[in-house]
Amino acid sequence: MRSSLTSLLVSLTLFGCGQAFQEEVVPIDKIPPPIMEAAQKELPDIQFEQAWKTKDGEKELYEIRGKNKKGQIKEVEVFTDGTVYKVE
Repeated sequence: MRSSLTSLLVSLTLFGCGQAFQEEVVPIDKIPPPIMEAAQKELPDIQFEQAWKTKDGEKELYEIRGKNKKGQIKEVEVFTDGTVYKVE
């Protein structure tokens, strides 16, 4: 019983509950300018290093991650229209 429950939880985590979830790595220099501008405006002291384009159902956004001068990792999520969704 426990292994069946574990398998179910892993499947739901990896594949969601029937929604299409896609994620692709995007080189920093390939991020559209309006999206990068929004990220830099939100986190001006961050040197961005990694990015992913995510599609969860109908919405697409970019997750852009980097470090500040102290080495702390920060992330900003920006919709394709340049609207900031979340800052971590």
